[in-house]
Amino acid sequence: MNAAQEHFVGNISSCEEAREYLEKRQISDETVKKYGLGYSREFNDLTKALREKGYKDEYIVKAGLAYWSEVGKVKDFFYKRIMFPFRDNVGRVIGYSARDITNNQMSKYKNTGETEFYHKGNELYGLYEARTEIGKQGKVYIVEGQVDVLALSQCGVCNVVAGSGTAFTKEARSKLARWTKDVVFIYDGDKAGVGAAMKRKRASILLLLLLLTACGKQE
Repeated sequence: MNAAQEHFVGNISSCEEAREYLEKRQISDETVKKYGLGYSREFNDLTKALREKGYKDEYIVKAGLAYWSEVGKVKDFFYKRIMFPFRDNVGRVIGYSARDITNNQMSKYKNTGETEFYHKGNELYGLYEARTEIGKQGKVYIVEGQVDVLALSQCGVCNVVAGSGTAFTKEARSKLARWTKDVVFIYDGDKAGVGAAMKRKRASILLLLLLLTACGKQE
């Protein structure tokens, strides 16, 4: 995973299409560096690079970075996507959420599958980067998406993390309890977001649409 992260980070500075996407979304170089954003190039670029470093196919697959095709070949799980890394409590990358920038793939976002160390429903994007500020403020804001985290961070709201959409599991709550029990849900102003927010008890309810408009978020 460390080798993959280095590869993705190295790609993002040299790929014009990735830089254009980040500029369009007004994501600064400082934010890219802080959150370790990367880019997956063309098909099988990562697998080839990891093989050259001596990693065996079986471990690349077990890490959730590739999969076995029907004909028994190993293929990259991610390609042509901006990579948003999830980190554990000591900063190690354990998985990814990846955003297609070609608009040609079936799914806009794709997440690492279940592995020995990554379980999507239990993880919170940006928690490692936000943990100190969460403890300092005594409060955490939970949004729906990775770009929402970046937008708020660039506005100076750094005690913010993203869940898995509108889901908020007991495991995720336990992770936050180390720093705070004051949780504010800032969900999208659509039907799903408002519905999920209204189900949350003992939490302040805000609408992400209003807050991010003030921050200059683009659709």
